[in-house]
Amino acid sequence: MKRSSIILIIFILSIIIYLYINVYGWFEFRRNSDTPKKYLNHSKNSKNNYTKDSLWITVQLCGYLKNHQESFYVKNYFEDTELMIDTILYSPDKDKIALFVIVKKPTYRKLIASDKYEYYYDGYCYFGLREKDIFHLYWYENSLTNFSAKSDISSALRGFYFREFASIKTRDTGLVYNLNDIRFWNCNFWNTVEEKINKKVEFENERKRNPANIYIPSQQ
Repeated sequence: MKRSSIILIIFILSIIIYLYINVYGWFEFRRNSDTPKKYLNHSKNSKNNYTKDSLWITVQLCGYLKNHQESFYVKNYFEDTELMIDTILYSPDKDKIALFVIVKKPTYRKLIASDKYEYYYDGYCYFGLREKDIFHLYWYENSLTNFSAKSDISSALRGFYFREFASIKTRDTGLVYNLNDIRFWNCNFWNTVEEKINKKVEFENERKRNPANIYIPSQQ
């Protein structure tokens, strides 16, 4: 093989390795699994019901924020942190939801502050099961953090949950569909969601009945 060909191959491999480490990160290449058009979920709620659900969910999320629970466990979240519901996705029967939440924080609250932007944004996804007029929520522990624009974090949430989520396989759930796939609402993933939510509800009920039996670590 000619020396020039070897140099060209080394150059191409160097670019691939650089992108792999510095742009995408080790093991971060994911297969985009776009939802086929025939399976796209077009379920929508009425404007009034959507607004009512948004208000109740916001109250619940503010409670999590105040007590540093669920996705708001880190201490650089504080009571004046701004919460925004980006999107609520509904199952056809409206008894299940997927929820995109965006958090707006002043830059000075970051561990390493920056003067470039005044605010930065984090994004989270919750899943919920309806009980009458409320939803019990479960935080899916995949965080998208430190975006400089609200539109960017919103696009990133959709990119992951509408294009990449279907490529995730776990021992418990097997194949998972994207959140915009009508088949998602009846897949095995919801067995895990229901189990997590039931445990949390049982814990809260026991805390109300017998608070002395429940140990809750103090918030430092």
